[in-house]
Amino acid sequence: MVTDEKGNVRVLFGDRLTKQAGSLSPNILATNSYYPYGMLIKSLSQNSDSYRWGFQGHEQDNEIKGIGNHLKFGDYGYDTRLGRRWNLDPVDQIVISNYAVFGNNPIINVDPDGQYPWENKNIRNARK
Repeated sequence: MVTDEKGNVRVLFGDRLTKQAGSLSPNILATNSYYPYGMLIKSLSQNSDSYRWGFQGHEQDNEIKGIGNHLKFGDYGYDTRLGRRWNLDPVDQIVISNYAVFGNNPIINVDPDGQYPWENKNIRNARK
């Protein structure tokens, strides 16, 4: 498994090697590339049915809106194409919309449980 600075799995390898042209190569199960709010870049992504995790490690629910278009954040869902929740945030937001995720900044913030986004220190240190 190869991850990026936000914890997204970019490449997932299987546990077996395949023989191609006389050499052994790893069995690649999934490759993922994402737009800022988590929508899959279809031309750069290849997923197998056995891998169910998506943007920032959240579980995908492909039955609702298609492959990679809906993520589960515990009690609520998230549409990666729109970059917003489909229901109100259980934590009342004063300065931003109750439908917003990642504090309206998915480049810097991560939201592991859907409650409170926090700044990813790895991103901040990489920009210096």
